[in-house]
Amino acid sequence: MKGRTLGAAGVSIALLLAVAMANIPSAPRVLAAGRYRIRAERIAPGLKLLRIRDSRGPNRIRVLKLDLTSNLTLDMELANDEIPGHETTSSMATRNGAVAAINGDYTLLPSDPLAGRPVHMFAQNANLVTSPLLYGRNFSLSHDEQTVFIGHPRYDAWLTQAETAEVWEIAAWNEVPAEFGEFSVYTMEGGWNHKPPRDACSARLHPTAPPALRDEQTSVTQSFAVGEVVCRSRRLGRRGATVISAPWGSAEGTQIKKGLTTGEQVTLDWTTGWPGVDETIGGNPTLLESGVMTAESCSGSYFCDRNPRTGIGIHANGKVMLVTVDGRQEKSVGMTPVEFARLFQYLGATSALNLDGGGSTTMWVRGGLVNRYSEEAERPVGSAILVVPQVPVPAPSPTATPSPTPTATPTPEETQLRTLSLDTASTCDQLRDPASTGGLLDHLARENGGITYFGGQLRRALEVYRGVVPCGSGDTRS
Repeated sequence: MKGRTLGAAGVSIALLLAVAMANIPSAPRVLAAGRYRIRAERIAPGLKLLRIRDSRGPNRIRVLKLDLTSNLTLDMELANDEIPGHETTSSMATRNGAVAAINGDYTLLPSDPLAGRPVHMFAQNANLVTSPLLYGRNFSLSHDEQTVFIGHPRYDAWLTQAETAEVWEIAAWNEVPAEFGEFSVYTMEGGWNHKPPRDACSARLHPTAPPALRDEQTSVTQSFAVGEVVCRSRRLGRRGATVISAPWGSAEGTQIKKGLTTGEQVTLDWTTGWPGVDETIGGNPTLLESGVMTAESCSGSYFCDRNPRTGIGIHANGKVMLVTVDGRQEKSVGMTPVEFARLFQYLGATSALNLDGGGSTTMWVRGGLVNRYSEEAERPVGSAILVVPQVPVPAPSPTATPSPTPTATPTPEETQLRTLSLDTASTCDQLRDPASTGGLLDHLARENGGITYFGGQLRRALEVYRGVVPCGSGDTRS
């Protein structure tokens, strides 16, 4: 669906917004422009905040505009640094010394079986955390932070044996259960609920170098030495390392048992299909792509109605925009996906992605929330996008011999900040929210032929949203 041409009023608004964003002084400035009343302030060199009141909604809009050439950078942050993880955006921002933050990807719940992880492909600091559970969209950032990509990533991951150059395709990364006919990888970020499987052939891989982009910038690669290789009913523990597994009795399981030997050198690679990318976070749907509106009018699902929204976009001048719209309130009713896309157009975006919304919608700036959440308290979420100061960190030296990475003991303050909430009443809100995970799955199912469009944990999440099964029930021992 092509973008709608702006009328004279729309052009005036777009021009006024452009002027406001390009000429914002350090002190707050208020600009009235028809339906919009804009209060702008500089948060830090390279970062500006717009507080916009839209009289037509009415709506309260918050826009962070980031210049990636400044001394600020974007970081994708996983809640609690592992899955399953649910943590407030405020907590993730605080413990990472962020200047500002918004909530990130849709997530499945730690209180539900096989769940508690970002729905889409997720990577931070060159470490792949999850492969995608569905055909989605991503916001990806190049290593030098000068190039941004928004669209459908081409997830690929593979293991290469150094001696034979044999390549094995990795179908799933921190995904349970392990599927027959596939290789799966499990890292320490998988936490207690995404461990290597039982009844499998598995090999423990010890890192011998940190992850890094290949010279040709096509993928992120990391070298490993093979440790223990087993086929058994009991799962192989990670012990600070990475484990590759396949079901016992499968051809892939036999390859692991016969093809890997202790001490052998291997590499693991992953890519989004975009050059130079080492961080990525997912969302759905895209709102704009290359200046064309991709959000379409829809009906039949509450996801299509006016709801709180969170999104990220790219301005025509290359700056990144982090945007929230409050909703379900008298003074801010929220937006449909199409209205949200039009807002990004008015703001001068060429591409934009819708992130987790509803009660998850959160914007945090310098120690406090600047938007009003739609629930009684700030909702714990699975990930966030942080704006942080660039602090050069020396690359770790390669490890000469395989050795498990010790787990750091958190301080009492860190423990308090990173407490994992498994309270069903609060965490299940995301599966029951029409603009969060449950609503997205309901919308996609209606667009693609019904509940059978999904399998496994996604289907169960949709059943929770539709009230077919209760949230939090089921066997979590797999």
